[in-house]
Amino acid sequence: MLIKIVKFGMRRMRKFSGKWAAKFLDNIPDACFLFNKDLVLVEINAKALEFVGKSYSEIIEIPAIELANGSPAESILKMKRVMATGKPSVSHNVKAWPIAGERYVDVFSFRVETNVGVIVTDVTRRQNLELEIREEKERMKDLALSCIKSQEKERELISCEIHDRVIQLIVASCQLAEHAKSTFNDFTSIETLEKLNTTLKQTLNECRLVSRQIYPSTLAENNLLSLISEELNTLRNEGIESKIVTNFDNNIPKHISEPMYRIFHEAIINIQKHSKASYVRVTLMVNEGVELLITDNGCGFYLGEALGNREHIGIISMQRRAELAGGNFEVESKIGKGTSLKVCIPIEISKDQYVF
Repeated sequence: MLIKIVKFGMRRMRKFSGKWAAKFLDNIPDACFLFNKDLVLVEINAKALEFVGKSYSEIIEIPAIELANGSPAESILKMKRVMATGKPSVSHNVKAWPIAGERYVDVFSFRVETNVGVIVTDVTRRQNLELEIREEKERMKDLALSCIKSQEKERELISCEIHDRVIQLIVASCQLAEHAKSTFNDFTSIETLEKLNTTLKQTLNECRLVSRQIYPSTLAENNLLSLISEELNTLRNEGIESKIVTNFDNNIPKHISEPMYRIFHEAIINIQKHSKASYVRVTLMVNEGVELLITDNGCGFYLGEALGNREHIGIISMQRRAELAGGNFEVESKIGKGTSLKVCIPIEISKDQYVF
């Protein structure tokens, strides 16, 4: 509608040089320019004069090349194309001509009889806001990466503490219980010590398992394939059949293997707790990126409900890890038909940029 109004005003201004037409265009909130067939400026409204910071006499009859936005040659080519074809042209977020200073504009060009009309909207503030938003997103991303890096270091520390202090104490307690059994003659006392020894050994195994899961030694060695195979063996011990398919046998860089393992581990925990699956298939492929695909034949779930439930943040957590590593995360699930989870992280991502 605005274009029709502007065209009408420009036609009247050129045809009759009517003051009412000039006043009419002056009330339009955007800068309006009219160039003749030789691409020389022949009319301009008040907003345009304000935009370029020149008087009417200073700017009238200036060639379009001196007012061209962005790349001057490209702008002139677009204006000629508009004049020849009659098809309007739109350019967004282009740098304004030097005469207008450091500003960004949206430009709409259209034919007005044998002339070319141009409407220019100053979007500098919008451009600056978008830049600020992008910078803030990058800052938040860097902050999140720093948090994850700190978490991994803390996991490693806790794992070492469990191994060096808690596990060693439990081992010593088991040895004391064994020694005490040999010194007691009372059957009840021996039976109690046997139960204590059994409990201590179970606690020892659990501590070792927790220590490995918090920060596996193979993760420090960047051996993602070994970690996945180990956890799938655990699934088999619980009665869940599993299979892994892969096309490589080399180690994956740490900045990829760590987020991949955390996502995989979270997915396996969800399968154990919620899926009721009897079979899990894992595909680990390396092409242009590292791709991990996990599918199960479990009960499935409604994805929308899971994403909307604040108590179930596993999917959101996995998605966030993948995005922070510069990768993609997809999940599909159908009731009664199982769940499929796919993660892909490009190899070319700089390890200095994504260190976990």
